[in-house]
Amino acid sequence: MFGQATYKFTDQWQLLVGGRANRDEKTSTGTEQLVGFPFPPVSLDATVKTTKPTGKIALSYLPSPDSTAYVSASRGYKPGGANPSNSANFIFQPGKIDAYEGGYKGSFFGRQLRISSAGFYYDYKNMQTAVFDPVSQNAIVNVPSARIYGAELETDAQLGPLTLNAGFAYTQSRINQQLSLIDSRNPFAGPQDVTGRQLAYAPKWTANLGSIYTVPTSIGKVTATAQYSYTSRAYASVLEAAPIDVLGSHSLVNLNLALTLKNGLRVEAYGTNISNVLYAAGTIGTGSAIWGAPRQYGGRLSYNF
Repeated sequence: MFGQATYKFTDQWQLLVGGRANRDEKTSTGTEQLVGFPFPPVSLDATVKTTKPTGKIALSYLPSPDSTAYVSASRGYKPGGANPSNSANFIFQPGKIDAYEGGYKGSFFGRQLRISSAGFYYDYKNMQTAVFDPVSQNAIVNVPSARIYGAELETDAQLGPLTLNAGFAYTQSRINQQLSLIDSRNPFAGPQDVTGRQLAYAPKWTANLGSIYTVPTSIGKVTATAQYSYTSRAYASVLEAAPIDVLGSHSLVNLNLALTLKNGLRVEAYGTNISNVLYAAGTIGTGSAIWGAPRQYGGRLSYNF
């Protein structure tokens, strides 16, 4: 059940208020038997019920038809559940996030220049994250408390047939409450204190730059696109085990050339990861890397009708 309403104080000021009632129930069944050990089967029966209200409130100021400044506060949640093994982390609790954001969006020079900026602060309670559990190998556990904050900026400019775009983001994340975990890849190290560490898959810096050049012809239009992206170092797990969990910084370049005919037919040639950068996008199991896609070339044929 949910509802949302917007109230306009004036043509320039408006308030949005929304709310939702949520209820989830998850049930797991079965047993677990350790092979080679004379122990009786362990029940995996569990029921996890979650009832959480969520909502959002946002105040917007519109100084002109082409610009908006806003502040907002919202709450979200993720239902709890059970891991597929009767370990110490068998049941994980629902996670809750209180998100605060403020920003500005505007267009200038007849909408030839557009800017979007935002600052954010997220307060997580019982955040769910995947770790390497000594019993079930892969398990979801709760991080009692975590903070994420940062800022982002996006802009694009139309210069005749040329469009330029850029985006930058800074994100700081950390576990800010006492938490110790055992890494199944190195269980003899015992519990490891991960307090203060960076959250998984949360690079501090990301950026992208791009250009789109369009040339009209007698049969249609030709569009050339170039895109560059940068991602700083991140970790695949809050355990930050080196070198297994380290996802190194990397830059990628993608190119695309397309001919769109007046009859709706579109022919494209593309290349991704032109520099053939070798980078780890994640890990699985006991630390095997998931490698990012290598250099790829190809073509596409489509028809718009």
